[in-house]
Order: sequence, then C-alpha cells, then structure tokens
Amino acid sequence: MTLNLIFKRMRREWRVLSILLLAVCLVTGFFALGPLYIRAVTEVDIRSALKNADPEALKVTVVSETPVDQNAENIIKDELGPLAVGVDRFIRAQYTAPEAPSGQGDAGSPGIAVCGFILVLGADPNRGLPAANECYQPFAFERLDQLVDVVAGRLPQRLATPDMVNPAGLSEEQQAAQQIGIYNRGETEAVVTQEVADQGKLELGSRFYLGRIFADGTATVASVVIVGIVEPKNTNDPIWSGNQMFLTGADIEVNNTTNRYDWGMAFDPAAYQDWIAPVVPGSSYIWRIHTDPDVINSNNAQDYSDALTALQNRLGTALNGAQTFSGLAPLISGYGDRVKEAEGPIILLSGAVLFMMLYHLVTTVNLILQQQGTEWSSISSRGGSTFQLFKLQFITVLLLGFLGLVVGPLLSRVFLLFMERFGPLAQALDGASFGNVSIPVSSYFLSVGAGAACVAFLSLPAVPAAKKSLLRLKQATSRPPTRPFWTGFFLDFWMILGGIVLVVRMYYIADGRIKDLYRYLINPAKMVQFVADHPSETGGLKDPGNLASMALLITGIALFWLRIFPILMGLASRLISRRKALTGPLAVWNIERNPGHYAQLILLLIGTLALGTASLGLTATREAGGWRQAQLETGGAARVEINPTLGDASDIAWDRLDGVANHASILRVSGTALGRENFVIIGINPDEFAEAFPDYADDVAALKGTPDLTQPGIVLPDDATQLTVQVWSQSLAADDVPEPSVVINAYVVDAIGTPYLVQLSRDAGSNVTGPTGQIGGPDTGPAPTPAEQWVTLSGYLPVSGRLPYRMWRFGMATTQGNLDSFSHKVYLDYWQTVDANGIATPLESYETQPAGWQPATLISPFTGSWVSLDIAQRQISGAQIQYVQDEVDPVAENDHTALKIDYNVRRVSGRSTEPSVMIDTLPIDRIPAIISGKFADVFRGTGQGAANRGIPPLELGSERDLNVDVGPGTVPFGFRVVGVTNEGFPTIARTVRKEGTIESAFIIVPLEVTRALMNQQTGGAASFFDTNQVWLDLPEREPTDKLKQEIAQVPGVTVTHFAWDRFGQIQREPLPSAVAGLLYIGFIVSLILSLLDFAFYIIVTAKQRSFTFGVLRSLGWDTNNVWRLLLFENLALVVPALVIGTLLGAGLAYLLLPFLVLTGNETLRFKPLEIVLMLASLVGGFAVLLTLTATWLRSMSVNQVLRLGEE
Repeated sequence: MTLNLIFKRMRREWRVLSILLLAVCLVTGFFALGPLYIRAVTEVDIRSALKNADPEALKVTVVSETPVDQNAENIIKDELGPLAVGVDRFIRAQYTAPEAPSGQGDAGSPGIAVCGFILVLGADPNRGLPAANECYQPFAFERLDQLVDVVAGRLPQRLATPDMVNPAGLSEEQQAAQQIGIYNRGETEAVVTQEVADQGKLELGSRFYLGRIFADGTATVASVVIVGIVEPKNTNDPIWSGNQMFLTGADIEVNNTTNRYDWGMAFDPAAYQDWIAPVVPGSSYIWRIHTDPDVINSNNAQDYSDALTALQNRLGTALNGAQTFSGLAPLISGYGDRVKEAEGPIILLSGAVLFMMLYHLVTTVNLILQQQGTEWSSISSRGGSTFQLFKLQFITVLLLGFLGLVVGPLLSRVFLLFMERFGPLAQALDGASFGNVSIPVSSYFLSVGAGAACVAFLSLPAVPAAKKSLLRLKQATSRPPTRPFWTGFFLDFWMILGGIVLVVRMYYIADGRIKDLYRYLINPAKMVQFVADHPSETGGLKDPGNLASMALLITGIALFWLRIFPILMGLASRLISRRKALTGPLAVWNIERNPGHYAQLILLLIGTLALGTASLGLTATREAGGWRQAQLETGGAARVEINPTLGDASDIAWDRLDGVANHASILRVSGTALGRENFVIIGINPDEFAEAFPDYADDVAALKGTPDLTQPGIVLPDDATQLTVQVWSQSLAADDVPEPSVVINAYVVDAIGTPYLVQLSRDAGSNVTGPTGQIGGPDTGPAPTPAEQWVTLSGYLPVSGRLPYRMWRFGMATTQGNLDSFSHKVYLDYWQTVDANGIATPLESYETQPAGWQPATLISPFTGSWVSLDIAQRQISGAQIQYVQDEVDPVAENDHTALKIDYNVRRVSGRSTEPSVMIDTLPIDRIPAIISGKFADVFRGTGQGAANRGIPPLELGSERDLNVDVGPGTVPFGFRVVGVTNEGFPTIARTVRKEGTIESAFIIVPLEVTRALMNQQTGGAASFFDTNQVWLDLPEREPTDKLKQEIAQVPGVTVTHFAWDRFGQIQREPLPSAVAGLLYIGFIVSLILSLLDFAFYIIVTAKQRSFTFGVLRSLGWDTNNVWRLLLFENLALVVPALVIGTLLGAGLAYLLLPFLVLTGNETLRFKPLEIVLMLASLVGGFAVLLTLTATWLRSMSVNQVLRLGEE
C-alpha cells in the first residue's frame, strides 16, 4: 500500500483526522503541563516573595578587614553574574566608644577607636601633643558626590602620598619651606556634616592629628584638614544605616561626670588608604552589592542560592575571613528542592490520568474504525493483509502523533494561561502572570512520551479491525456482544482488592498496626492527620503504590458499576415493557442489547466527572484549610502590630476602616518562669474576641463571663493638672527638734494600670515620678510645715499616662529633723484637682464619711490574693484614721468633717516607713486562664527537673503561682485553670506530634487584669504594657489599598501582616497546587474528549439506526418521539454516570487529600454550587449534541434513509 494512497485517504477523511489531531494535541499538552505548572507556581511564589521583600534584604553585603582586590571582585562577578547590577563601596574604621587620652603616654581606654591630638605647627608628635577630648570614626565613600551636597568648601581630594612627602633627612627649615613633616598643614582632607561641625565646633580649615602617641616617644598619626561641610542628599538612604557617626556623631558618657562628643568624617578612598588606614585600629571594607531580582526565576533560584553560599565561602578564603550577608539567600533557598519533590509525584499522577485520556482516544478510534468497518472488511475480504491495514493506520496516526508532540508543549502554555484566569489557582495568583515562565526540558520529553503513547494506542485497534471480514462485520452489527470482555476475568473485583491491599500496605508501613485502620477510615480527620504525620513512612505521592491504590480502587468501582449496569437495564426493561408507549421500552432495549459499547461511554463519563469532582473538592479543601491556616498564623484576616508607647490602639475606630467588619485587641507578651522554656501570654477581651472571631469562640468560652477588673481609688478629671489637699499638722516642736515637714505621697494609676507617684508638698515643683522613682530635695530637706493651721499641699499630675488617673493610696512621707521614729497627727480635708486654667474640681470633703478610705494593707493597686505581703505591708502600716467633726477649725464654712490620721514613722529594714491610707482598694482574685497542654506539662510543679516527677500536669481547676519574667521585670501571676487546650491558638507557632500534643506553651488570660498586673510591677512613663496587636476581620479577605493607607496613618503601627499574603503563599505550594490544577485541566481535556467521543458515537449510531428511525417515521411515529427516544437512552447513561462519577471523584479526592499534607489539615470539603456548575456544563454539552442529532434524524424519511444506505 503506497504512501500516495494513504495521503489521498487522509485528505478524504480530513474532518475526522482534524478532530483526532485535536484530541492528540490535548493529550500531549496535558502530559507536558505538569513540570511547567510546577515551575509556574514556583515562579509566581518567588516573584511574590521578592516583590514584598525589604529592598535592603535583596542586597548582598561583603565585609572584609582587608581591601577587596581584583581577585575578590572576579569571584563576585563569577558567582553572581547578571544578578549583581551595582555596588556601593565604602570604608569604615572600627569604632567602639573609648576614653580619650590625656596626653603623651596615655593610650586611652580599651575601646576600639582612633582619637585625636591638637595640631601645633612645628611641634613634633613624637615628643607629645595635647590631646583633643574626642575620638573619631573615619569613613571613605566611593561615590560621595552622589550622597551629599556641599554646604561650604568642597569635597576631599587625594593629596600627596606618604612616600612623596617623607620628611626623612630634611632639616626643620626644609620641612617648613615645603610644608611637610612637622610643618604640614594637613596631609589628608576630610569633610563633615553641618551637625557635626556645629556640635564639634569645626569650620573650614580646622586641623588636627588623629592616631596614637606612645610612651616610648613614637607616634602613628596623620594630620587632617577639614575642607568641606556637607549635608546628606537623603537621610533615609540605606547606606547611612550603621554610618550614623558620620551624619550626627554621638554623645559618649566617659564616666559618671564626663561626657564627650565623638564624630565621623569622610575622606577620599585612596587618601584613606594612604594616611588613615595605617593609624586606625582597623578598617572594614564594605561592598553593598545591588541585585536585580528580576533575573531570578524558578529555573535558576536554586542556582543563585548555591551561588550565594559559594560566594561566602570563596570570599572568606580569598579575603581572610570576609563575611557575606544577604537576606536574599533565605528568600530563594529551597525552591529547587520544592520543584524536584513535586515533579515526580505530579508526573506519576498525570501519567495515571493520561491512561484515561488514551482510553478516550481508543474509544474514538474504535468508533471511527467502526464507521470505516465496511471499507476495511472489503479490503480484507479482497486479499488485503492485516499488516497492510495496520500500516495504513500506523502511518496516519504517526503523523498525528508527531504533530501532537510538537504542539503539546505549546498547548501546555495555553493551558497555563487559561489557568491564570480560571481554575483553582487564579485567585491565589493575585494578578501575577505566567507569561515569563519558560517551558522546561522535561515538558518536551513528556510530550514526546505522550505522543508515542498516542501512536501506540491509536494503532493497536487497527489489528482486530483488519481481521474482520465483511460477514463478521455484519454479524457484529446485528448481534453486538451482551457484556464487556473483562467481566469474565472479574477485573473489577481484582482491582478493588488490589487497591485495598495497597492501602493496608501503606498504613502497615507507617504504623504497623492493622487493627487501627478501620478507626482511621471511618474518621476522615484522623486519616488526614495520620498520613500528614507520617510523610516519610507513607511515601506520599512519591510512592507509586499509593497512586496505584487510588487508581485501582476508583477504576475497580467504576468497572463494578459497569458490571451491574446491564442487570439494572434488564430490570428497567421489564418494568417499562408493560407500558403501551413504545419510546421508553425501545430506548432501554437498545441499551440492554449493546451494554459493552455503552459501557465505554459510561466509563469515560465517570472518569471525567471523577477528575472534575476531585479537583473541585481538593481546591475547596485547600482554600478552606489555607485560609484557616493563614488566619491562624496571622491572627484574623490582618494583624496590626503597635508600639503602645507611640500610639493608643483604643483611640482608633478600627471597625470604620475600609473593609473591616470587626476587630479584637490583643496583648501578646513572651515570658519565662522557673528557669524553664519561654511561653506566650495572650491577653484578650473574651466577649470582644468571640464576637470578632466566632470560629474561635469555643476556644475562649471558658473566659466568657469573667467579671471586669475592679478599679481602685477615686477618679481624677481628665483635664486635671494638679492635685491638692488641705492639711492641719499637729505641733511637735521641742528643744532642738523642728516642726514636722509634712509631705504626702499620692499614688495614682492610669487607665492601663501604670503607677505614678505624685508628691504633695508646699512647693509643688516637677514632682512626678514612676513607681520606683525618688524625689530628692536639697540636702536640708523640706521646710517644716506650719503647725496648728490649714496648709495647702499640692503636686503636679503626670502628663504621659493614659487617662483617666485614679488616686488609690496616699502615704505620709513626713520627716522631723533627723529623727528615725516619731508619732504625729494630721487632719486632711478638701481634696481637689486644678486644671490648666486654675479651675478647681472638688474630689472629697469627707462630709459623707466614705467607707472606702481605710488604713492601707495593700502595697499595690492590684494586689493578688496569692501574694505574700510581709515586709512590704509593714512599710505602709502605722496609720489610724477617724472621721471627726469640729476637732479643729473648719477649712471652709459648712465643712465640719475632716479625716484625722494618727500615724507612727519608724525604720523597717533600713527604710523609713510610710503610713498610708488606701481608697476603695481590694485584693484581686486569681486570674482565670486557658492553658495549652504543653504549658500544663511544663509547669506541673514548681521544682526543678526530677522534683516534678510524679506530679500530674495542670488540669481544670488547678491553681498555680508563677513569678513571670516579662522582660522589663518580674510579675507575680496567680492563675486558676479554667480550660486546657491542645488545639493551639492563632499566632502561636506550634508543632503537632504524633499524639496530637501541642509543642508550644501558652496561656490565655483576660487582657484588663493582665495588663494591670504587669504595668503595676514594670510599667513607667516611657515603657508600659498595653494592646500591642489588633486583629481585624475582613469579610472580603483581600485588603484594599485604602485600608493599607489608613493603617499606615495610625500612630504607633510598626508592621501589618495580612492573612491574604500568607494565603497566597499556601495556595502556591507546588505539590497540592499542581495536583488540583492538573485534575482541573484533566477534567477540561477529558470533557472535550468525552464530547468528541459522544459526537462520533452519535454519528456512527445515527447512520446505523437511521433506517429504523426512517421506518418508524413512515409508519406514522411522531417526530417528537425521536427526541424522546434519544433523551431516554442518554438519561439512562448520563444520570447514573453523573452520580457514580461524582461519588468516585469525592472518593479520589478523599484518597489524595492526606498525601498532599495540606496546610490546615482540613477534611474534605465541596462547594455545592461548583459541583452543580460542573454537572451543568457536561449535561449542556451532551444536550447540544443530542439536539443536533434529533433534529437531523427527525427530518429523515424512508427514501432518504435508503439513499444514505446506498451511499
């Protein structure tokens, strides 16, 4: 059979071959997609990481103690190549603040710095010079002219080198004439900033020596002349980071009584090497290499990561220990490994799907060969050999396969571009494009493999077709087989059994306990967790056995459905045959008559739906789990971190920000106790938190209903600036003993529990301190207070606290000369505050005799009932109070009641006591706390090591006292356990063990009381604890640009983390993303192939059955019955296939889910609307084909049918 005949036949059948070519291209394009898809996802992830990175982190910094020579420069070019696009070179002398030398022989302190000496023209440095009270940090910037503007003078230049001005052998007269040696007027030039010039009292022409003068009469110095004063072009330029000494200098505390101003100056780099490098204790030669992140992609990310490692090693060797720093390395490391780890399983998975697609092609070819059966049988009957017919088919499909393998990689890019806008990855890309991703070599090889497989699978059906004679063809057409060939071999049962064996194998390898398998299978969450916890043992998708188990189970169940399908059709036929109408029985009879042929269509339809359902299920599960995990790591949809000393989170209406539905204020602090590992303290408002994040409401339910913290003391008006009180002092004057000097220490707390001390005296100066501050007056102490008369004591309130203030205690800090102990009596009345305008607001006049004023027993405003007072309580005891009327003259008319205080001052533990009165202050109860399982285990006892053995972990109702180190100090916590959780909590880094134990220790407590306890112990005006995180709920998930701008304008915000960013990273994890994406594209391709199969099937069967329809039409059968007949037939095929395919797809997703180790460990989820749309798209495609077929058949008469048959 000549090639000419083959090509003529191909031209005649060009329509059929075009469709078949499309199918082949779809198959090769799909198989080539896997590696490309993985690289594309990785590429987007890399681009996102680089885009969101700090620009400074993308630079490579090389720090060497020796100059960077040409060899080192070649190493940098060799390793980084096009990644390096520029460099900032500068030199920085080593500097740590020393004490200045006092003169000759004084080497200064052990600090590392170069100090200075006054330049005296004609004075020999070797004989000693007066020291300058300052030290320096010299710099040399290669592109200084691009970094600074000259305010006065000019930039430094390189002058003569040391060899050119060597004074050796010259007399003083010759040195003076040449202005060198001891008569030089500056051997090298430098510039300083305007601020340094002002602080250091420098001007143009200022000269000095820097270096060292030794006790043996030798000196290593260089003379410097200031030739310019400059200002930085951009003070925020990253190059100034670490170089602030040049910009601003620094005030150095030499000792308790002496300060010094040190500063930096800039030289020409070559002049620095000539003169400065020999006299400074050491120099750092720094290269800040600018990089072009656009050259990094998924193909070379690992290469550049390795190059950065090699760069560090090679430069360390070449430059004697040079160090290389870069934030770029951790950003791009690991991508190569992720691609390699994902590529193998994806090729295996796509190979499994490829077999189903090849079965599509085989079905299509069988239909085509069936249509051409008469021609082939005629050729065979007339002497045509099987080999000749096989050659005819082979050459035809070989050409199709060749075109397919060429087009396949290109078509894979089309699939990729399609998935940018549709499918499981479109949302996670966040606008990124796959356009720049190159096709990997492996995709070309896979396309070749798929093309070869297509040629083989499309050629093999020609062998049985070529052996059929015309008679056998007629027999097969009139009497098709009653059941598929494989049913006799029980292939379906063997497949199901094989799949079960492989699943049991996986669990046995991982756990070794077959008895637990049933427990895992009936609990999806446990199954997901089990496989996720045993990735190395189960092998994941890298193990072909795991993929085979899924393929065998799904295919076996589908074949089992095909086994029982004819039985079901037979039952349906018996039921419908009793009806008088012909349409239903005829449709069922036709299916029952040819179950083997219909079985192929059903199997393909089931496979197509299984792919689509699995893709949708995995995508929905990934999305739900990814978003949950992103929220867990972030803390809500967004976490705004705030420095409470710079901004008050409670001042912001967070719910009014763009897109914010709710928020929760969080106090998050790390602490340690008992010398053990760190744990996290999380303070929340339980009701606010549960309302903002209902998903975690159950986690904090045990804290709901916690009573509000009882605030102590009396509230002071927000506008108050002074606190005053009227005092009547008992006279105690005697020989050589003055009247007592009455001073009252008023203790106030602000709204967040930070304590302040306000000293009330007759001279109300600036007398506000923090909780441990002491106010010292002159050595003579405060003046005696006039006795037996009303005197006003006053003090200024603090200005930095959170309003309102509350006065909760005041203490009698009275002194009487040098007496260590004495008894005294005072009367107090008419407490009031005064605002900035001098308007007074009364607080208490005692006319109602308030019951809350009592002798102090508590040293702190929020003293826990678990705290032992001991000595601290004795420090404030000694006061007796009584409300009295008219014992002394009233302070004002109609004001007859005063508070009488009898108190004793004495010495306790070397300190004078401060008898005190507290106001409405009660001890607080133990703090209710929800603790993690790890916390319960770590703090089960208060002993160390073996001392805790045998003590059970903390449990519900347990009480524990801990002195917690929170950084600024130690806070005594007494808590009562109201809940123990092993489920973790948002923002808590944790690792889940095999048993499910949470590795991280944390404790969740009410925010208000926790904040108050910590602030009363460690808080002050400049440092205190308050809400430092705000978690936001964003219903739309993705933050708007407006929201980002609004958050950026909030005072005190240090950084904002959005769950949307982390969600995108999770969605772009190569393996799970590629699995879901390939299943999705597999569904699309399989759907197209199914529609092609169905179209060929309709064409073939329509021609075969056209005579029947024509006869029925001629006998008066209504034309609408043709449509009903086809509809009944296809409903019998499609509807069960839709149900079985969807269920098998769910099963496939269930089996795949654990191996993907999805972030969030979610159980399988589906979105019903997506399932409905998938089914609708498939049904819609079949409906269109059926409509076209029915329209054609309804228009045919018997004459037309006969003519068609003759053709």
